[in-house]
Amino acid sequence: ELYSEEIPAKLQTDARKKIKQTLEEKLKRKEIYFKTSESFSTPKRLVFFIKGIPDRIEQKGKVIKGPKIDAPSAAVEGFIKSNNLNKADLYKEKLEKGEFFFTKTKPKFIDVLKELQTIIPETLKAYSWKKSMKWSTYDLSWGRPLKSIITLLNNKIVNFNFFHLKSGNFTLVDEANDEKVKKIISYNSYLKILKLKNIILDQEKRKKIILKKMNNICNARNLKNNFNEKLIEEVVNLVE
Repeated sequence: ELYSEEIPAKLQTDARKKIKQTLEEKLKRKEIYFKTSESFSTPKRLVFFIKGIPDRIEQKGKVIKGPKIDAPSAAVEGFIKSNNLNKADLYKEKLEKGEFFFTKTKPKFIDVLKELQTIIPETLKAYSWKKSMKWSTYDLSWGRPLKSIITLLNNKIVNFNFFHLKSGNFTLVDEANDEKVKKIISYNSYLKILKLKNIILDQEKRKKIILKKMNNICNARNLKNNFNEKLIEEVVNLVE
């Protein structure tokens, strides 16, 4: 969860789609596979929920093709460095187009929590807001002032720094305009806390509630429900 001051409707929609997409791409690139991925937003919250991420994964050994054996030494050195190898790890093999260097990586176990400590801040830094702002003396540019970040993997905190903020397991809720801190131990506990405050995280559920109420008003007054779709989307993203 990325908790901030109120982000305009159009900025919310773009952020929740593109940050989700980048996060999925970075996970797959690291061979961290998952079952489903969802993104939600309210004016104050951008939330990304990914189901089925394991605590650790096994990366199988694989054969990597390098440059030709008569390639410049800089190319060979670059291949060694980019794959974190020693020269002794290379072997030669003849193909139709000549003789090449190869290496075979060993199987290894990857701690997914440690990988996420890099993947998540990289994902956030990669997102470019159409309109952003800075505040106080901080270097961070964000849609509106960012106040807190929750990041949990199977109920464990994924620790990282993002500019002046540190990830944790506390969210903020507005109690009569005075923000209160709430500890989050799991995704389900997070949803329960929001529900107690009448916060509907899922924008599609908010949309259904708004449309139902508008339709009830129209029916009661014998009016046509010729709603403006853009206006509905804006209203949905103006409320929690």
